[in-house]
Amino acid sequence: MTSSMRIYDVNYSLSGGYSKVNERESYNVSLSVSFPFDLFSRRFNSYSTIGTNNHGDTSLTSGLSSSINERWDYSMSAGLNLPSHTDTYSLQSSYRDDHVLTKASLYHAENTSGSLSASGSVIFIPEHSDLIFTRDISETIVVAKIDGVSGAKFNSTVNVTDRDGLIVIPGSNYRANEITVNTSSLPTNIELYKDYKEVVPTEGAVIYLPFDKAVLKRYLLQVKDTNGDYLNTGSWARTSDGKPLGFIVQNGVLFVSVIDDLEDVQIGSCSIGKEKIVDTRKLQEVVCEK
Repeated sequence: MTSSMRIYDVNYSLSGGYSKVNERESYNVSLSVSFPFDLFSRRFNSYSTIGTNNHGDTSLTSGLSSSINERWDYSMSAGLNLPSHTDTYSLQSSYRDDHVLTKASLYHAENTSGSLSASGSVIFIPEHSDLIFTRDISETIVVAKIDGVSGAKFNSTVNVTDRDGLIVIPGSNYRANEITVNTSSLPTNIELYKDYKEVVPTEGAVIYLPFDKAVLKRYLLQVKDTNGDYLNTGSWARTSDGKPLGFIVQNGVLFVSVIDDLEDVQIGSCSIGKEKIVDTRKLQEVVCEK
């Protein structure tokens, strides 16, 4: 039987139990208190527990847990058992690499013991004859790809794409899984034709989900006429064959994104020759000539 309550950020839990084996009756009761706190700009969770039984045994345990970053977390605890005066200590840590989940633990009571383990999966992608090593061991997974784009983030996992643009995302069986790219993590010259896809996998499925991209050339121009005046706000810029590129905003600024190299730019009755336009992210001043 357990009863719990919360006052502000502090959780209280009172539990008790009863058993009878071969006419031997046993009962126990324990009280736990847990609360979070901040120290050195880091969040910690702490707890303390005291328990006793009708045989005169009492145990005291305190511990805390925290994380160093999104991948690395740890916990530690210390305890005392009475009336034997036995001390106990434990330390656990886990690190979630893109490819392997590593766990380590150390425990001391009357003796000291420890363990170290690593787990993960290997996935074969027939479309590319490629192997992916991942720490995710879910039965159902989605392998998303943004070809050649490393470090891209998705909203459903802390992992990022590898050097080939591949990422493994755990999935849920027989329900809609929303796979969304965090577009702010993409290079500035990359745009996706679609940054959101939805799949409904069956049990144990491995779904390959590519995201098509465009590699853009971006130009930031400040356009003046031959008299040195900024072109009128709202004036449209077009290619020589009439395709719209964008329009002039305040102070003659024109921002253009294209897949191919920028050719001559027509703005009303004047034009900017392609030889005057430099492929750079910096603002460049150009003259639109009649």
